[in-house]
Amino acid sequence: MITVYTISTCKLCKQLLNELVKLDIKFKNVDIDSVNPVLADRLEALVQSTYYPIVNIQTGDANRYIVSTVDGDKRLNVSTFDSLPHLISLITKHI
Repeated sequence: MITVYTISTCKLCKQLLNELVKLDIKFKNVDIDSVNPVLADRLEALVQSTYYPIVNIQTGDANRYIVSTVDGDKRLNVSTFDSLPHLISLITKHI
């Protein structure tokens, strides 16, 4: 299952959602602005990033996160991307 965490002011988030639809990749979009702020804080602490989009790919018991920038120490289950095509390739690699 793919979950894409977004914020409403993020242009890259909108581009990613459009690309996923075009590629017919099933995902759940969670607008962080519309959820409990504690959830957003926990997510950001977990991946060490406050930059969006944050993509979570869950396969079996494993969770993989993909972010653009890591604010602290990079976690083992966190990958970073530098462009939309790179992000798409990381997503398709893990599904």
